[in-house]
Amino acid sequence: MTTITELANTIDGYLNNTTIVREQRRRYDAEAECDNKIIRRQNAEGVEQIVIADLYQLQTNTRNQVNRMLNNITGKRTRIGILLQEKFALQLL
Repeated sequence: MTTITELANTIDGYLNNTTIVREQRRRYDAEAECDNKIIRRQNAEGVEQIVIADLYQLQTNTRNQVNRMLNNITGKRTRIGILLQEKFALQLL
């Protein structure tokens, strides 16, 4: 049979354990929150890298489009020059 002192010690031990459990829980929660902050920052950096890559792709696409337009203009100028030469040659006849 247990004595009252042993029962009191058991109860005190249980109460102390819940305090320890609460403290551990607080520490785990704080660590999890810290981990979540790190993950959110890493996710934000990942999104930032995707946006930067998209901007580089848009820049490349724009350059290509401008180059195509310049080539078209050059081709049209050349064609206009040929047509003017032909027109002038026909006027001489």
